[in-house]
Formats: sequence, structure tokens, C-alpha cells
Amino acid sequence: MVLSSVSDSYEVPIGLEVARGGTKSPEIYLNFRDANLRQVLDAIVAKDGRYEWTLHNGVVNVTPRADRDVLLRDILDTKVREFSIKKGTNSFDLRLALANLPEVKRKLEEADVTAKISAFTNADSQDLKDLRLAITDTTFRDILNQIIKTSDLKYWIVNRDGAHGEYLILSF
Repeated sequence: MVLSSVSDSYEVPIGLEVARGGTKSPEIYLNFRDANLRQVLDAIVAKDGRYEWTLHNGVVNVTPRADRDVLLRDILDTKVREFSIKKGTNSFDLRLALANLPEVKRKLEEADVTAKISAFTNADSQDLKDLRLAITDTTFRDILNQIIKTSDLKYWIVNRDGAHGEYLILSF
């Protein structure tokens, strides 16, 4: 929640790879006046020491310091041959297209993990304004970063869910 607020307040795209064990994180309360983005991000990772942040091509990527989920890391680092999205796509269809990339599906099948793609709100069915994308030979992480840099979506989250981590969750 705090990262989505930072994304909105500073108008900066943020991607989050959730640490193994899920979203059980401490409640973070921050009260800044005239703070820059670096100070805010440093304060967040100081409050939840599981994470670190880096700036990658204009996108803040927040990743686990040590307790990384190997599958999430591998999927984010997976080289994707090509990905394209046409104008008029909504966020639900976008998440489906990403989960159905052959390179991602292969990793999920090997790990016996299923992509859990659901429509959470009516906003998931609304067209994403002016999002058009055609990318070749890049990583899955770079695709996610490019999406949030060039659309109204300003953050992405990848996580595992289920009693045994049997589901992949991809959210925007």
C-alpha cells in the first residue's frame, strides 16, 4: 500500500517482487514534509528490511534482499522473444497475455504453478488509454516496467499465493 501511495504522490512507476512468504510486512507509517523520492524509498526499506530498491530505466524496482522466491526471480529474469499489445486492451486481458507468454507458461508448468488472473474491479475491464506495445528480445521484468512507464498503470506486483505457493499473482 505504501508503495502505491509513493507511486501516486511522486508520479513514479514502481514494480514490486514480493518476498518469499508473501505480503506479511510490518505496518509502515511515514510522515514526510519536503522529502525527495530517494529519502522516502530509503525510509520504506529501512522499515521493512526484507527489501531493497533500485532505479532501472526510470522505474523503481523493489526486490527482496535475500529471501527471494526463486520462481518469481526466474520469471522476471526470463528472456521473452516477443510481446505486443494493441490499443484498446484492458488490464485483465493484459495480465492474461503476459501469463500466457510461452516462456512464462513453460516456467510455470515446470514449477507446477498456475497463473491466477482475476478481474478485481470494474477498472480491469476498462481500456488502457493509449497503451500500445511491441517489444522483442527483452526480459519479463523489462516488459512490466515498459508497461507502467507508457500507460496509466503505474505499478506492478508479482507474488505467489496458495497454501504451497501454487499460484502466481500478477497485478497492476
